[in-house]
Amino acid sequence: MKQASFLLSLFVGGILFGLGVPVIGQDVIERELVIHPKKISENQLETRLIPRAANQEPGNAVPVLLRMTYEQNNWMNKELPKLTPELAERAPSDAELQAFRFDSFARQIIRAGNMNQANWEYPIHSSKPYEVLLPDVQVMRQFLGWGMTVWIKQQIAKQDFEAALTGIQAQLGCARHLSATPVAVCQLIGRSMALQALDNLELLIQQSADGKNMYWALATLPRSLGDLHAMAEWESYAFRKMLPSLTEPLPEMGSDRWPLIAGEFIKMMEENNNERYNAAEIQTLTAKLDQVASRFLNEELGWTDQQLQQVTIEERIMRWVIVQRHWFDLQTEQMTVSSIPEALEVYRQINEKCAKIMDETGSKHNAFSGVAGAIVGCFEFHRRVCFLQTIEAVRDHAARNGGQLPDSLQHLKFPAPLDPFTQQAFEYRKTDNEARISYPTAAGDPNPRRSYRLTRLP
Repeated sequence: MKQASFLLSLFVGGILFGLGVPVIGQDVIERELVIHPKKISENQLETRLIPRAANQEPGNAVPVLLRMTYEQNNWMNKELPKLTPELAERAPSDAELQAFRFDSFARQIIRAGNMNQANWEYPIHSSKPYEVLLPDVQVMRQFLGWGMTVWIKQQIAKQDFEAALTGIQAQLGCARHLSATPVAVCQLIGRSMALQALDNLELLIQQSADGKNMYWALATLPRSLGDLHAMAEWESYAFRKMLPSLTEPLPEMGSDRWPLIAGEFIKMMEENNNERYNAAEIQTLTAKLDQVASRFLNEELGWTDQQLQQVTIEERIMRWVIVQRHWFDLQTEQMTVSSIPEALEVYRQINEKCAKIMDETGSKHNAFSGVAGAIVGCFEFHRRVCFLQTIEAVRDHAARNGGQLPDSLQHLKFPAPLDPFTQQAFEYRKTDNEARISYPTAAGDPNPRRSYRLTRLP
């Protein structure tokens, strides 16, 4: 086996084991929200952001979503290129946004969002699960995210707030459908759609004093739109499925299956990476990886120097990779069954171990924490929901107190939920006729913090 190919497959790029999650960093998203005082309804659960199961239309939403573009060649060629994030970010009154035609698609998306299941029929349990192509999910990002956002803003401009709310409900329903597959990239795209829906909900609640207070509707939303535990299990399964020569128990020392395992690993990784190291970097990293693997086999598994010398470099490094992968898989799965603060602590430990590996090997990339990062990214949905629910409790207080914002969150009639990342109250400070509400700092959280300025009408 070529050492160059082996190293390129092992630690190149940020997509090791089928997933790359960018580090977002602790940026702060700042916004200003205009508070229209509005009481929380006494009929507490009359409005839902995801319909009750009994009210959902029986059927598979996937054919509805995928058939939207059938026989639409003219529209796809002429109009779809105009559907960009920049268009979706414009104000509801923008002329180009208003001119964009999306009504026929919106009707189908609304229907799909109200359906009770989504079966994408991906062959995720095939012999090569990482080779499953997901182009339809990427197209859904355009239609469900940017397209529906444009349509919702068109309804807001017409002051048809009921229609706008229906569009937001459809975005959340379809985000749930995108998250129905236990593949990390599907979960992340679903999460992205859900956060766009909450962006649109923030815009909607500022438009009219007659609008509904969404406190209880937000309270009924799930912690996650997809099954994160199933995702962690599938990502572990997929790794081993791509290495058919890897058996349990592991092949014996010196087995001729180790070159096969290494070859299968190389093929899997080369199909998921584009970056390359130069020859000098390859030589250096290969030597360091072998040092790390050999030391691990000696100190942790009790191998003697003679045993280390009896096996190939491929076996030494692959044995180390398999043990490391198993540890990271177990930690990642633990995150999905823990409270979010506990999961963040596990995530910190995962990143600490990744940093140590990078330091010892000289690797440029964090090679093992992609799935764990995806889980923390998906947790952000629940945090955002609790944050917006707190703002709705503030709106209720203003409606009951002559338009005045509360002096603190302890003065609310309806309790503000705790921040799920810290189990502390969201930070709140009132000054004159405005207030500032922010996420508390959560150690180990890679998502951006939010800090909103709340103002009320004169």
